[in-house]
Amino acid sequence: MQELFAKISDKFYQELNYRAQHPMPPMNLIRNSGSIDVAHYIDNMSIYTKDVIEQCMLKRNSKVWEIGCGAGRIANGLINYLTVEGSYVGIDVDPEAVAWCEKNITVRNANFEFYPVNVGNNYYYKEDNQQLNKYDFSYLEDRQFDCAIALSVFNHLKLEDTRQYLQEIGRRLNRNGVAYLTFFTIDHEFFAFQERTKQHLSLNRHKNGIWYGYKRQSFFAGYESTTLEQLLAAANLRILNHSPGSWAQKKNSRIYLDWYLVTSDN
Repeated sequence: MQELFAKISDKFYQELNYRAQHPMPPMNLIRNSGSIDVAHYIDNMSIYTKDVIEQCMLKRNSKVWEIGCGAGRIANGLINYLTVEGSYVGIDVDPEAVAWCEKNITVRNANFEFYPVNVGNNYYYKEDNQQLNKYDFSYLEDRQFDCAIALSVFNHLKLEDTRQYLQEIGRRLNRNGVAYLTFFTIDHEFFAFQERTKQHLSLNRHKNGIWYGYKRQSFFAGYESTTLEQLLAAANLRILNHSPGSWAQKKNSRIYLDWYLVTSDN
């Protein structure tokens, strides 16, 4: 089955790169999505959409939830993949990005919905006020989604925010659903990279195996492997597969961040 979806995703990737005629977000939203220009945005859209389809064995009628949808990088790819029987819900803490997605993506497919996430402490954009956030996703149903995506999200979140999101993923995935998640995993390869390159020397270890550093859009959150496994288990999420990330020059890396494919054990 995995080989079949590898072929499907590869064919879709070639089509996506060939026709990539999507509404492009303004440059400030493109940069907030982690891209340096339009070409990089399109390249990331194609690569990660392909990988989500392959790794999650995403069907064309799947129900998808993306946490941290930004300016529609994955949604702009999936809108050409999911059929009218499928659906997509994207959420983000940036209301400008959500408004852009509604205006430029939902108008093309009403099954693509976007919602802002209201936070009292939006330390990704403002100074950290030390306030704990409490998220309300009551507009979502339990067991609603076949697939959840959180790409380059948890590496920007503090422990309590990560914990809440993982709990919500465990609650919202259906019993055969999977989640495509990325992290900065702090492990022996990271420490070897740190020693070798002298990068990330300012990171500090906080309680419970969390490493923090930097501020606002450079905010760094890394999770020790044991801590991450405990967080996933507490959310009734079981690891199906994972691969190291190239961000710390880890061996056998597949994508930039450390990647995990998990499923709900509820």
